Amino acid sequence: DDNHFFSDLRHTVRSVSGRLLGLFGLRQAAARARADIGDADANLDSLIDEAELAAALKDNARAYELLKATGPKEILAKYDVDRNGLLDKSEVTSILKELALREAEIHDDIEKVQAAAPLEKLDARKSRGARQAAALAEVAKAGVEGLEKPGADGLGDAQLRAISGLEQRLERVEGQLNELNRSLSKKLGILVDLVMAQADQSSLDGSLPGASSRSPSRLDQEFSRSPSRLGNSPGTRASSRVGFSEF
Repeated sequence: DDNHFFSDLRHTVRSVSGRLLGLFGLRQAAARARADIGDADANLDSLIDEAELAAALKDNARAYELLKATGPKEILAKYDVDRNGLLDKSEVTSILKELALREAEIHDDIEKVQAAAPLEKLDARKSRGARQAAALAEVAKAGVEGLEKPGADGLGDAQLRAISGLEQRLERVEGQLNELNRSLSKKLGILVDLVMAQADQSSLDGSLPGASSRSPSRLDQEFSRSPSRLGNSPGTRASSRVGFSEF
């Protein structure tokens, strides 16, 4: 079960890293498009025509995706309010505002992925453990009922011993889950930081595709060691020896 869990976790973090790199690339494309369109007026006549727009965005195809257009002609059709085939200052400002809005939305998406996605599998594992412990408690309760007639305190000695033992085991399982949670959270935090650092570096170098090609190998190296590293933590070793098998 632990091997299956770590396999799922590896898939989750790889998926998250891919989503983060995609979002970083899109955010970079939005920032670049704003700069390129702002400088697109090649002849300095305060107007941008289709040719100037095409030249400005020739190396940034994702700008069209951000503006929900297939090319410069469609951008003109969308933002050229007076229909003269040229973009004046106010029309260009509308485009820049749209790109800034998309950039802010992408930034929010990045924060959501960083905050939630890496721990989806871990939260599911913890919830599953809590449900299993609760079910075992119900079984144990049913199993000790009727062993002895209750004394003055309402419970027989055998019932008290059984319940006490169950409570101790549940406490140990809870401790093991908490330790596993802390260990994996630390590991996942390191991996997400690695992805962010690679994306930031590629942004500075102007070579995001290179970062995308390098990132999986670095993540593979981290994950190739993660089960053994986590397996050496006290909580994980205790879980493998005791865990839910005690019940």
